[in-house]
Amino acid sequence: MSQGRFIVFEGLDGSGKSTLIKALADLLEKESRAHIVTREPGGTKLGEKLRDVLLDRKLKGQISPRSELLLYEAARSEHVLQVLIPKKEQGFFILCDRYKDSSTAFQAYGRGLKIEDVEYLNNWATYNFNPDMVVFLNADLKEQQSSFSKRDSLDRIELEAHDFHERVQMGFLKMSQDKSWFELKAFSKPEEMAQKVWSKWKELGWI
Repeated sequence: MSQGRFIVFEGLDGSGKSTLIKALADLLEKESRAHIVTREPGGTKLGEKLRDVLLDRKLKGQISPRSELLLYEAARSEHVLQVLIPKKEQGFFILCDRYKDSSTAFQAYGRGLKIEDVEYLNNWATYNFNPDMVVFLNADLKEQQSSFSKRDSLDRIELEAHDFHERVQMGFLKMSQDKSWFELKAFSKPEEMAQKVWSKWKELGWI
């Protein structure tokens, strides 16, 4: 059985994570490699219910930063136990749209909660289950706004003010430098980005 790999995709909303994940899933399918695509919040019945609450635009301004963080961690903890750990043990490639670094970016840098508190809860909720690779799509805020303008509607987080997204991006950039993430320029052609990630996997002997 092939060794499982847990790959997380991080970056601003609208940076193209889901499009890149689909392109990589297509490549894995062609190679007949067992894989799943999942997301946070989500991935389980509870996670998807909590996702509906967390992204509900009608609740803008109605969820405190601490409550928001705890809801994300609740969804994440179930995701780890029900999906991530079992699938990795079964040898799957796991392609996950967001993970605990998103909480550090959004709830610590974005909302202003203490970084050490967020990171403690991140590790506690996930049983210290960490990804094998984080792919960071580095997005320009102007490009993000252009992406938003093409959407029919925005969710509760996407509706936040520009300075909130600036703080979130600052958090991602800081973590990218500290944690040696695999960085890509957001809004590049999905096929080109996918090939860069695929080449890195080959270099690491994962495929």
